[in-house]
Amino acid sequence: MRLALLLWLLASVAQADASSRLAPTPDALHRERTAQLESRLTRLLTALPSVEHAELALSLPFPFAEPLDAPASPPSASVVLLGRAPREDVLRILQSAVPNLAAERVTLLERTASAPPEATSLVQIGPFRVHPSSAVSLRVWLSISLLANVVLAGIVLVRVRRT
Repeated sequence: MRLALLLWLLASVAQADASSRLAPTPDALHRERTAQLESRLTRLLTALPSVEHAELALSLPFPFAEPLDAPASPPSASVVLLGRAPREDVLRILQSAVPNLAAERVTLLERTASAPPEATSLVQIGPFRVHPSSAVSLRVWLSISLLANVVLAGIVLVRVRRT
């Protein structure tokens, strides 16, 4: 009975944390919390009107990386938006979630969605569909390839007959 209990306990401990340590390191906790905050803020930024997609990268100070008497490094954020949003709204969202985030430490890149390119008619050459400007060069390369195959097949046939 004791052996079964011991085996069950060992199996449950191994299953509970098979990939890492039982207690996460402070650095791992910091990375995980930063990633969670980035995810939540990205969802908030994407919810802004006229924003189709958002990407966010945060740089938060790690409390154990610097000496205790040194000033903490300030947090910073980089935001890429597909669409338009007022800078003040983006700053308000970021500064409400990240303490001590100064406006000058936020990099904001906005990009508007470009219209899809006009559809052009393609030319069918055998199994290939190409733009009309490429049709001539494709025909030339296909002809050269066919000629090279015929020449190589002829060489092989001549050598086979000689032997």
